Amino acid sequence: PKSDNPYAPDVLRREKSFLYTDYPHIFNVVAAWDLPFGNGKRFLRGNALLDRFVGGWTMTFSGSYTSGALILLNAPLTYPNWGFAYGRKKVSLTGQPILTGASRGDLDPNNTSIRWLNPNLFTIPGTYALGSAPVYINDLREPNAYNDNMGFIKRTRITETVNFEIRGEFFNIFNRTNFGIGAGAIPPRPNVLDLTRFGVPNGPRTGARLGQIAAKINF
Repeated sequence: PKSDNPYAPDVLRREKSFLYTDYPHIFNVVAAWDLPFGNGKRFLRGNALLDRFVGGWTMTFSGSYTSGALILLNAPLTYPNWGFAYGRKKVSLTGQPILTGASRGDLDPNNTSIRWLNPNLFTIPGTYALGSAPVYINDLREPNAYNDNMGFIKRTRITETVNFEIRGEFFNIFNRTNFGIGAGAIPPRPNVLDLTRFGVPNGPRTGARLGQIAAKINF
């Protein structure tokens, strides 16, 4: 255990925990597909004029899908004369469910009636008491995070060695909202004293859909 955090030496198993960067599942996919149209392809080939419009197209896709980040619950540090600049006090678990069962798609920072976390999952220990919760709990996580990016590339041959390229790139193309639970710290740390908003997302972790178009000449 860290020397600047109080702990009970007779129950060291509480100190065994996950690293805050733990993610049980991470799935990344990257793909590119040259569309089968135009000269040298399977369909609509053999016509130079038509090739200028239907040939040279490429679609790209990248996606990232991860489990939610671990959440850290800190009770107010109430130990008198604690001599370290930093220290954390654990909460105590009540045994009630950690998650409410709400869908990530139903979360709304402006709607406190829909919570991701159950505010009754913990209690705050007394002034001199040590919390009984582990440092991190596997089920105590933010919602899963999904991100999808897509691109379209069109290359038009001008000469044997020169082509004109135009591309469109779209980030978070499906405009998914990945909400965070906490104040944006790493790891996320919700305010355990504000039970009116505990478990309610504070805002999106990723930006809205963004697109850009670029053109260039390759030679």
